[in-house]
Amino acid sequence: MLVWPVVRHPVSEVDFTFNCGMKRFSIIDHFILPKCVFDASVEVVSAVHEVDNLSDHDPLILQIGVCHSVCHPFVTRTASSRLAWYKASRDDIVKYTQCLQSNLDSIVVPKDALVCHNVHCCNTMHGLPVKSYSRDIMAAYMNAAQGSIPQTSTKDRTCSNNRVPGWNEYVAPQGMNLFSGVISR
Repeated sequence: MLVWPVVRHPVSEVDFTFNCGMKRFSIIDHFILPKCVFDASVEVVSAVHEVDNLSDHDPLILQIGVCHSVCHPFVTRTASSRLAWYKASRDDIVKYTQCLQSNLDSIVVPKDALVCHNVHCCNTMHGLPVKSYSRDIMAAYMNAAQGSIPQTSTKDRTCSNNRVPGWNEYVAPQGMNLFSGVISR
């Protein structure tokens, strides 16, 4: 997904968000949005410069008008099993360690790309192998874990039955105060 800094939006009125002793000014505070929201929903982007602000950072204000179909329709949550490290036995951890080591040993290291020390390197023959290498490492960890670590059960876990921590204590009592509709779980 492409993301865009809102200070580059045509409606942006941001001149600076940071000052160093009122001598040097720059924009170092940002909102980053998906391109579809950037294009369709940004209404106001501004910085608030007030004399009583004791910080060297000025608040960045973003106002968006979002219709729920701007990017993607909402997807209903589905229950899925997850790794349950707390259920793992010593044997599970040993199996995980062995599997992980085997997975990592099978990954080809892109030596040419990793020895490049040019911080401004634009060689795609360096960037693509490094991205692939990092994906391979993540896959090695996930595959080792999924093959050896117990998982949570999806039994009796439907979306209507999911527990949301803090819901009953903090959200439900607010009822109509939070939204202009009825809140239900």
